[in-house]
Amino acid sequence: MLLALGLTLSVATVVPASSSTDPSSRHPASNIAAHPDFESSGPCYARSHALSCANPCFRLASGSIHVLPYDNSAACTTYVLAAINAAHVVEHLAPMVLPNNWYTLSVDEQMFVLTNLERTSRGLPPYLGLTRGLAISARAGALKNVDPWFVSGVRAAHFTSILADASPSPLAADYVWMYDDGWAGSVAATSNIDCTSAHSPRCWGHRANILGGYLGAYCHDCQMGAAYVNSAGAGAYAEIFVRPQGRPAPMYFSWSDVVAHLAPTTSTTGVMPTTSTTSVQITTG
Repeated sequence: MLLALGLTLSVATVVPASSSTDPSSRHPASNIAAHPDFESSGPCYARSHALSCANPCFRLASGSIHVLPYDNSAACTTYVLAAINAAHVVEHLAPMVLPNNWYTLSVDEQMFVLTNLERTSRGLPPYLGLTRGLAISARAGALKNVDPWFVSGVRAAHFTSILADASPSPLAADYVWMYDDGWAGSVAATSNIDCTSAHSPRCWGHRANILGGYLGAYCHDCQMGAAYVNSAGAGAYAEIFVRPQGRPAPMYFSWSDVVAHLAPTTSTTGVMPTTSTTSVQITTG
């Protein structure tokens, strides 16, 4: 038995940068197929009213096989993280290592961490942190299943935002934003709904926004809002990025809260052992 999960991306709100020397405009030549394929269940076997699938993100409930809108289990996390790290190999990047407190973080905090791990792995400065106002903005977009379009709580010089209807976790959203954001040969096969042809300037727009294509890839004072909503069993993940005008706004979660929980090398699960006290951030390998 094989099942497939469809993941879609919203329109990115800005046109990505065009400089060939800017990391935010350097994209894969084509979409990177996920290995393992977290969108497919793989072989599934039912035994004594229980289900076992090669992809642990797929579950049996109420007589049907599906993925949870948000799955924070170690098995599902490790499975999707393996796909991200396979894509990192293609891009000649060090493996992504999650902080040792990953499973205690809220979904918005996990989204912030993933965004900054993608940035710092490419030698870019991390976004400073999450603000309450921008969290409100992100949640408003996620509830309507659209890119966040207003900025709350921060005087913005520039802003951009992205959305993904992606289960089962923020890692899945990160993958489709970063590695499945280009043209896939047809409109039906392309996750990025604004990437309408092989030459569309909107292809890789979500990835460019994560990497600072509109705010400036090397922005040192940029802040974020992130939100996840579960509506009718479907998860929506939204992020908004702001370059403030003037001083950054107060933050409820910052990169400084994360770095003490990071390690420079990966473990067998991709999550840093909880006994480690190393305090460094991931950089380009």
